[in-house]
Amino acid sequence: MFQAMDAKGQLHHLLTGPLPQGGAFFCPFCKQELILKSGQWVRPHFAHQVGQACEGAVLNEGAEHLNLKADLFDWAQVHEAVALEVGQAKGSVVSDLLLSQNLALEIQCSPLSPQDYERRSRAYQDLGLPVVWLLGSKHFLKGRLTELQRLCLRFSPSCGYFFWNLDGQKQELVLHYLLHQDLHGRCQGLVAVFPFFQKPLREVLRWPYQQRQLRSFEGRLDWHFPRYLAKELRYRNPYWVEQQLQAYQAGQNLLTRTLADWYPQFVPVKPVTGLRLQSDLERDYEQQFLTFYAQSSTVYRQVLYSPFYYRGECDKIGIMEEINS
Repeated sequence: MFQAMDAKGQLHHLLTGPLPQGGAFFCPFCKQELILKSGQWVRPHFAHQVGQACEGAVLNEGAEHLNLKADLFDWAQVHEAVALEVGQAKGSVVSDLLLSQNLALEIQCSPLSPQDYERRSRAYQDLGLPVVWLLGSKHFLKGRLTELQRLCLRFSPSCGYFFWNLDGQKQELVLHYLLHQDLHGRCQGLVAVFPFFQKPLREVLRWPYQQRQLRSFEGRLDWHFPRYLAKELRYRNPYWVEQQLQAYQAGQNLLTRTLADWYPQFVPVKPVTGLRLQSDLERDYEQQFLTFYAQSSTVYRQVLYSPFYYRGECDKIGIMEEINS
């Protein structure tokens, strides 16, 4: 953590000014004495002593978290008021950064359980305070979406499902957007990179919601998927064994399906729902998506588009059906 109180109760901030010489420093949350640490790869910071119990003790962060928090603080304060390490909801969460008292930023570099994510998200929801989750290097996209990445997915009509990564080494905020999952469970989409300090931080975070133009990319299809499926079933892949069992119960057999039967090979990724409200477009997105590709004349090419595109195209399909009926 970068803040601590002196013996008189005055708060001192390591990122905005020098500390007074001598004397002890104490945690703003639990009032226990802190130790001042520094090193070759991490900025000076305060930490609880080993074994101390404190609701803010989670702020005994690693070097990556501390450095990223300091970088974002420096970036954000160029354009607006920024508060650091703000206790919310009677200490149930401690925001890494609070922009202009109306937008919380959570930097997550370490693993986080779904239960802790839900607890913290509920606290922000109860406060009516929007929060943006920014994932560190341990949570870079590596093919398949992790549980935490799914929890952090957000949605916009132009960018579809997306989440944010922070790259401290390159000093970049990275947006993975228009995310889709293929038949292997791997994720494909687009990437937008925003160097630190080039634009206001809040403007960058608004970018997915401010886009109005159509986005698209062509997915890399597996033209030999039936062969892959047969191999996975032969080696008893638990996922495909379960899918085959469900097919049997419906009087079907996955091994008799042709490549055309597996089209579309890409579908929108599935976020973890329940912690945020869905827009009408998001609720209708999957059905409109499937309706659109059911009209496709080829199974050897699949272009993925912004969600708003499918609504317009499905409206056209509906009009054609009325004309032909």
